[in-house]
Amino acid sequence: MVKDTFLKKTGFKFCPKCASTDIQDGANNMQCTATSCILMRDHMILFVIRKNNPKKGLYDLPGGFADFDETLENGMKRELLEEISYSPLSLSYFTSYPNTYEYASVQYHTMDCFFTGIVENGASLKANDDAESIIWVKVTDIDLDTIAFESVRNALKQYFSI
Repeated sequence: MVKDTFLKKTGFKFCPKCASTDIQDGANNMQCTATSCILMRDHMILFVIRKNNPKKGLYDLPGGFADFDETLENGMKRELLEEISYSPLSLSYFTSYPNTYEYASVQYHTMDCFFTGIVENGASLKANDDAESIIWVKVTDIDLDTIAFESVRNALKQYFSI
């Protein structure tokens, strides 16, 4: 039974959005897509310090969740503008990793999609939305223990071969 498989996997008895008991579709129907971007300038990478839980105070890549009606690329651009008031002229898809993300006491399974981009010299960046602040870190100084999510650590390891 599909519903039994879904409930067993997630522990949900009610839809976390509408509270309906009529949870439909397959074993992965609550999976969300998150977008993050590895932004570089002068051998440095841009991190945001998370303003909110989960993982408040830890480093993260700027990004967020794609809306149901938008492409990953458009979601990435929108989230960058919301979080750091900047989106590079060009974004390139890099990789993806599964992750879990707790929100409002609900554990969501996400598929985190990573893009890369270059921050042009003179670009104005400002921490907004879910970002407490912005920090540039030299690639050689990245401390993976300060990174909020396993998916981000995996993407950085892959990108920088560390």
